[in-house]
Amino acid sequence: MEIVTYNIDEQQVKTFLTQLQNIATVAHVNLANQQLSGRALSDMPMNQSNKNSALDAVDRVMEAREIVAKVYQALNFMNDTINRDIIKLKYLFCLTYKEISERLALSESGIRKRIKINALNEFALAYGMFE
Repeated sequence: MEIVTYNIDEQQVKTFLTQLQNIATVAHVNLANQQLSGRALSDMPMNQSNKNSALDAVDRVMEAREIVAKVYQALNFMNDTINRDIIKLKYLFCLTYKEISERLALSESGIRKRIKINALNEFALAYGMFE
């Protein structure tokens, strides 16, 4: 039996996760509580010279919402609850390593090590399952 291994670029995963706040803004989603913001799609700015701009804006919102939904699916699929909590606290709640350390009763260096060694890997593999 052959063991399958994956080469996951840690920096790409970090970059994606750090962009989540921007994606959530486009999606009108609050990552901390998964709630839609009060802004409606009809509130989107529209350029009269380009009638498709409203449709483009709706497409961007829908695409961003799909990405956010995949992120939550991936997080729920992660087996290691500590890794899942670290990813959520760091990239969804935007807490510092010190704040995460206090919440999870782990050392800051332990959290950094977990992110580097396996939390990003586990998230990337779980996220890939929903693409």
